[in-house]
Amino acid sequence: MRIAVVGAGPSGLVAAKYAIENGYVCDIFEQTGSLGGNWVYNENTNDVHVQSSVYKDLVTNIPKELMTYSDYHYPTTVKESYITHDQVLAYHHGYAEKFGLNKHIQYYTRVERITSIECDKWLLVVQNLETETETTGQYDCVFVCNGRFKDGFIPTIPGQSLFKGRQMHSHTFRVIDPYKEQSVLIVGGQHSGQDICGLICRIAKHVYVSSREVLQGVFPPNVSQKTEVTKFTEDGVVFGDGSVEHIDSVIYCTGYFYTCSFLTESCGVRVENNGVAPLYKQIVNIEHPTMFFIGLPYLGASNITFDLQVRFAMAAFQEKFKLPSKSEMLEEWDVFLQNKSKDNVPRKHTHRLGDGKSSTSYSEDLASTAKITRIPNVISKLYERVVLRNRARYYYRIIDDETFEEIIPSYEMQYHMKLRIAVIGAGPAGLVSAKYALQKSYECDVFEQTGSLGGNWVYSEGEGGSEVQSSIYKDLVVNVPKEIMTYSDHHYPITLKESYIAHHHVLEYYQSYAEMFGLNKIIMYHMRVTQVNPMEHNQWLLKVKNLKTNTETSTCYDCVFVCNGRFKDGYIPKIPGQNLFNGSQIHSHAFRVTDPYKGQRVLIVGGHHSGQDIATLICKVANHVYISSREELKVVVPDNLTQKPEVTGFTKCSALFNDGSMEQIDSVVYCSGYLYTCPFLTERCGVKVENNGIAPLYKQIVNIEHPTMFFIALPYVGIGPTTFDLQVRFAMELLEEKFKLPSKEAMLEEWEKFLEMKHKENVPKKHIHRIDNGRAAEIYAEDLAVTANVFKLPPVLFKIFERVLLKRDRMNYRIIDDENFEVTIP
Repeated sequence: MRIAVVGAGPSGLVAAKYAIENGYVCDIFEQTGSLGGNWVYNENTNDVHVQSSVYKDLVTNIPKELMTYSDYHYPTTVKESYITHDQVLAYHHGYAEKFGLNKHIQYYTRVERITSIECDKWLLVVQNLETETETTGQYDCVFVCNGRFKDGFIPTIPGQSLFKGRQMHSHTFRVIDPYKEQSVLIVGGQHSGQDICGLICRIAKHVYVSSREVLQGVFPPNVSQKTEVTKFTEDGVVFGDGSVEHIDSVIYCTGYFYTCSFLTESCGVRVENNGVAPLYKQIVNIEHPTMFFIGLPYLGASNITFDLQVRFAMAAFQEKFKLPSKSEMLEEWDVFLQNKSKDNVPRKHTHRLGDGKSSTSYSEDLASTAKITRIPNVISKLYERVVLRNRARYYYRIIDDETFEEIIPSYEMQYHMKLRIAVIGAGPAGLVSAKYALQKSYECDVFEQTGSLGGNWVYSEGEGGSEVQSSIYKDLVVNVPKEIMTYSDHHYPITLKESYIAHHHVLEYYQSYAEMFGLNKIIMYHMRVTQVNPMEHNQWLLKVKNLKTNTETSTCYDCVFVCNGRFKDGYIPKIPGQNLFNGSQIHSHAFRVTDPYKGQRVLIVGGHHSGQDIATLICKVANHVYISSREELKVVVPDNLTQKPEVTGFTKCSALFNDGSMEQIDSVVYCSGYLYTCPFLTERCGVKVENNGIAPLYKQIVNIEHPTMFFIALPYVGIGPTTFDLQVRFAMELLEEKFKLPSKEAMLEEWEKFLEMKHKENVPKKHIHRIDNGRAAEIYAEDLAVTANVFKLPPVLFKIFERVLLKRDRMNYRIIDDENFEVTIP
């Protein structure tokens, strides 16, 4: 006996597999050049052979565990449940190979007509699309498996012909590139509409989704749900609520027409209301019960349902059970339609199964009627769970016929899926973040708004503008020894003997670090991150502005390292009379050279490290330097340097101090610290920039609300790069789930205790992140290392730091081992 299968997609392959297993001669007619049906990706949507609706970045919206046949499973190497279209296609190729189906498939062969002949046999006329010749064949049975995702339905809306922008159905959507910086309307908010929206919003200016149903999942701020479209204008749309939006393009995610153009009237069935009628169990042609339709009921566990339908059909064809009479089957069909009507199901959705219970009832009915093996209960349970999870893409593992395991995707799993990491800033903290990201084989983009790596160590003679992020001045020499300014795996050249080095040596060190670890190729210069927003699954949408072209793009990342530094926005305290003073007033951020202060009387406001260093330099050319400081100076004081108490006011040419004294001055340099800013963080990020820092954070690193955002280098401490290195290693261990975060409540409680401790120690709120002694730095570093189970920083670093703070005598240091160092006179 001969069986014809129309279509080599998922339903056609399983139909052919059972036909061949049962000893029938089987011909599979496939009008394209590939098996797999809707899972074959083709960029050329104008190709007449393109039947697929698959787009480039498509990931399945149900787990693969619901997309298998009963006797063939995905490779164990495919760990994730929500997989790419090419993985699904590879699965179907594997199925065809295993069961020897390839030799039965006739490619580029389109079924033109099917006619019923005597004895419920069938005459098929098929055309070879390559030779344009027709042949005719007689078959004992026909399986119609031509799929339902080819002919897109576009609703008729007033004004469509007036709209000057692009209009297309999702069937021809392939890539997001054409929608860059556009305002896009998506009509239809079911699965494909929401999935395509989630992709396009990464690069579009704004996406509007016209949907009757509430969108599921978390979408970024550039996505808005709208009511139904009532009409189009030349450049926009009007919605049912009266609102009007300007749009550039429209994508209709509005479903499909089911078509069977090859069925003739003699077949005894009608294609109507987006389905086929009348059918017994939505499979059997009642008029001629040797024609079977596979894959009409949609939603739910597809392949395993096709498998069951084919087994049902084979049992009917082989008369292993007796079909009811024609009148009884027609009566059952009418009852089926009446029930759909009572449930308020539109006629165009007659074949839609809906929820897990509907799928279970349907499959159990087929199994009991044909007395064949039923679909395991675990499939319907899993489907119900997936629907309940509202598109949360967990991992699933089927344990037995009743039980499955649900796994929240771990960071280690995401690691194997090649995480995308964004690093904001190419300074010391950003470089080490990028280095570890590359070492872990993650995809990494580093956004740097200036034209150079190195952050604060890039010297620029300019005193402002978007390009100037640095506070480095021409004669700057570091105020801590280079021995505690290194990463864990990269050191200064041995030819550089002195410990206190010029700024250009430091920059060269970072440049060599980037060269050594291949970081230059992933740094995008003149790129400013303007907005960061959380998305579902703790992912992030970054809006980035190209400062050269003045254009913006949006991209999605799995993780963000915030490394934007803290030495850009200088803080100038408000002091009475500032506006009256006639002399020069600048913040140390803009200080570059001493020449302007030659012969002047200069006031330095602030006596911490930079204040003392700048005062010492200016003393070389100035008439006199006054330094207003609460702290005792730890430098050798020249004769023309005088320490003064707090400034209480200014006059046109003098400064008043709180001891009642007054000094004539010509210029003021404010060495009064910096304001920490993160202008790109939105409220939805779950952290606040307050009191010159970020809150709340776990270990001053992890965003508690969204723990895939890390802040590197917030604690400011003399042991800079080594501490940044440790912080990044802490974050990477967390990403790979090498240790588990405490609960959100526990992390918030720890943060509150941290703040209480700072308060008890009389630390001003603006210095929450400051670590100002070696012991405190060591305690912080040890806590990170123990928590993440990573190697600790050598104690010798903290010992050197403690001595530096105590002595400030600018000696040379040499590290002997992890515990010991030696000091020599330069």
